[in-house]
Amino acid sequence: GKRGRTAKSRYNTKEWTTLDDLQCQICLSVLRQCVALEPCGHNFCASCLSQHFANLLQAGLPLTCPLRCAVPERVVNNKAVRALIEMHEPLETPLTVSSSRNASAGAGVDVADLNEVASQGQGTPSTRRTKSGGISSPASLAAAKEEAEDEDFVEMSVLCPLYDDMLPMVASSLKSKQVEFSLSQLRRPEGDPNPFMAALESLARLAWSDDVIREEIARGHGIEAMVAAIRRFPDNEGVQCNGCLALMSLVRGEGDVCQHNQWRVAKAGGVETIVEAMNEFHDHAMVQLSALLCMIPLALENPMMQAHVADLALPAVCNAMRLHPKEAEVQAKGMVVLGVLAQGEDAVHDAIRYRQLSINAHREIARSLAIYGGESDEVLWAALFSLAVLVREGGEPFEPACRAAAGTNVQTLVVEALEQYRENMQSAGNVDLADDTILRAGTYLLDVLGPTVVKLREERRRMYAVAATAVAVPAVLYAGYKFLIAR
Repeated sequence: GKRGRTAKSRYNTKEWTTLDDLQCQICLSVLRQCVALEPCGHNFCASCLSQHFANLLQAGLPLTCPLRCAVPERVVNNKAVRALIEMHEPLETPLTVSSSRNASAGAGVDVADLNEVASQGQGTPSTRRTKSGGISSPASLAAAKEEAEDEDFVEMSVLCPLYDDMLPMVASSLKSKQVEFSLSQLRRPEGDPNPFMAALESLARLAWSDDVIREEIARGHGIEAMVAAIRRFPDNEGVQCNGCLALMSLVRGEGDVCQHNQWRVAKAGGVETIVEAMNEFHDHAMVQLSALLCMIPLALENPMMQAHVADLALPAVCNAMRLHPKEAEVQAKGMVVLGVLAQGEDAVHDAIRYRQLSINAHREIARSLAIYGGESDEVLWAALFSLAVLVREGGEPFEPACRAAAGTNVQTLVVEALEQYRENMQSAGNVDLADDTILRAGTYLLDVLGPTVVKLREERRRMYAVAATAVAVPAVLYAGYKFLIAR
């Protein structure tokens, strides 16, 4: 079974070590240059673990213990197990291998089998290739040692070496190696898009919630490399999606580095590149969604970026909503982008709201409300958010925005959507779990639009009255003329 999880490897005394623990859980041979992972305490050959980590780094996968237990925190030299192996083997034939780099580098090997096992990173000795069925005594240890000597020795990975003079090694430091490797993949001269796609995915995962990695990628000109990769494969949907998500990962946090990365993306032509991807793959919902997801943090709470993104991307955002009416995620994220771009009280935000009105963004919002109503919480919230920003009280376009929204029958759509939302919550027995944000946003919007709707109705009534009068006067005059002639 799995070993106890402690802050320190428990394989640091002979009392804790059994003969079964002298077998590497990757190659299933006697441990060579034994290293242990903390906190799980599992033992491996240094070169085997090195190759395992290297395979994960190259695939852009998180670093894990080969036995899929606790996330590794450190790699340490397990001196206790090394001493125990030395104690049980014949003195004239030492089992452990020199930790010098020259000794390891000089051995020729075939690592195909190891790479296959390490890349899988799963299983137990009973489910993988076995040699001696376990080590149960000093005699079997010696026999296993003799068998191991007949096997090719596994070289230490150049990408992730675990030599003794590098230990203990903090596992998180290996993320820097993964960043370095992924960035090098983006600069490959080859034209195969698959390595680029994998590298973009790896960088997105690494930077998703790590400001240190975000800064490291930016300092290494990773943003420029990402944008260049997206442009290099304009016909590859996977590269476009992963590229947008990789850029998103660099700006989605709240730290200063994310704001700095907003400017870096703009300077590298990232917004133009994202819009080009949306236009090229206008009928691909995943590309549209990836681009919209990137735009949200890219422009969030940054007036200059809001203006920059709005200037380039507003038509593409509305086009995505218009072409994918049945994609709830595209509808919701499109409306969130509209709200994020216009959110604020500066003159630049008034200008963005005017621009949204000019391209009929309010009609796309109304169409989405008509399709989804209260069935989708996400779509309903996004619609209320974008409309509330558009008709913000105190803004210069308040009156025309209210008139535009009311002219698309938004008030009725909001009332019906809120009623449907409450009914869904009630039928599901979740009345108490109804999102108060949705209800308050809906109430606010109805309160704002109410007077405008009343005013519009009054204006229409007067217009109809004037029209009726205009029609009636000629009719009366004509009747009078006929009467005079008849006399």
